[in-house]
Amino acid sequence: MNNLVKVRAPQDYQIGFQSYIEAMAAIALGKAPASEVVERLDQAMREHEAERQRDTAMKNGNKK
Repeated sequence: MNNLVKVRAPQDYQIGFQSYIEAMAAIALGKAPASEVVERLDQAMREHEAERQRDTAMKNGNKK
């Protein structure tokens, strides 16, 4: 039986590569369900991307 979980690596290392490694370790050690860890990583990446887009818009004078 194959118990591997496919997970995307963070594209922007500002999210924190260390956090990604810690998340994978939590899965490997059985300290957290893989689905929960993956959802947290995805949420963090979405939040980070939204923040980056807001910052870019403000720098370009497109304040919303």
